[in-house]
Amino acid sequence: MVIPGGENRIVAIQNNQIDATLVQLGDWLNLDSKAPGRFRVIRTGNLFNISGASFWANVDWLRKNEEVAIAYTAELLKSFRMVHANPKILEPLVAKHLPDMPKNIIAPAIKAYLEIVRAWPQNGGDTSILDDTVKFFTENGELKTAVNTKELVDSRILNAALAKVGKISGTR
Repeated sequence: MVIPGGENRIVAIQNNQIDATLVQLGDWLNLDSKAPGRFRVIRTGNLFNISGASFWANVDWLRKNEEVAIAYTAELLKSFRMVHANPKILEPLVAKHLPDMPKNIIAPAIKAYLEIVRAWPQNGGDTSILDDTVKFFTENGELKTAVNTKELVDSRILNAALAKVGKISGTR
């Protein structure tokens, strides 16, 4: 059965109309705060080894503004590292920019994004995340032809940013 819209799936599971569903991490945290222990996350192996986010740049702009892109990426990496060092710094920002989010789930949400989703990679991630994403969607038939990720990714900007801020050993 397909139930479009995350909010509809949440209502359905709360009303015992379905036994299991896919929900966003934040939605599960909301469910858990309303009915602690009633809902469980089903372990899905390495599902979160895929990435739905990346930074893209217009090639012409990038050629003319490479130093700006490097500086921006270096600052972004510093921000990611600050979050890993002290996740509490995100709490007031989440409360400000997501005012409808229940205050009691902000800290658990940040923790889950760090530990489960592995958000905010301190070294900017790597192409293995993209490789896993392509493999996942190809194996599930959503991507008809595998893509050579090495042809998609230009790591020069990230490598230059890492040269400025250093690389943290043992992390992606």
